[in-house]
Amino acid sequence: MDEALPADISFWLDNNRYVIQGVNFDPSKKIPLAVHADKACTLKFYIPETIDFDASQKVYLLDEFDSSYNDIKSGSYQVSVAAGIYIDRFKIAFDSQTLGTEVGSKSSLTLYQENKSRTLKALNPNLLKFRSFNLYDMTGKTVLTKKELPQKQVYSFSTAGLSSGVYIAVFLTDENEKITQKIIIFNSGG
Repeated sequence: MDEALPADISFWLDNNRYVIQGVNFDPSKKIPLAVHADKACTLKFYIPETIDFDASQKVYLLDEFDSSYNDIKSGSYQVSVAAGIYIDRFKIAFDSQTLGTEVGSKSSLTLYQENKSRTLKALNPNLLKFRSFNLYDMTGKTVLTKKELPQKQVYSFSTAGLSSGVYIAVFLTDENEKITQKIIIFNSGG
């Protein structure tokens, strides 16, 4: 590692920083990252390419600050940080966790924000039927509501009118199952 770099991200394993690290794949594994920022900045996490990796396998960035899982294989995750060294905040994960109540094993709904297109995506591979979708800001105010959603595999909701911040997405199934997930929306000016 080059200590002279003003900002850098590396793997954090066994109390050391590594630029390249090979580990045995385990879908439950969370690989910690070390972030060094000499001044306040915005970090952007994404995966431009995978080689010899299962194309259907999701890859997330876990931000321990708000316990959010952000899909970085099919999108990107941007976050602003203050100057400092972060060794416990960011982790690479292959399995997302949700904050929901009664999230059953049949629920494989995946939510992620596409910041570039200002769109919240919900992947519904099991074609669950939903009564409603609500998006709440952190004060509990409803900022987006959709009722009687058609049954489909991918839902897209525009977030263009929303401020950057943390939101709570709640889907209610026809069987009164709530699926809840924290989402970070980063709508920059450009």
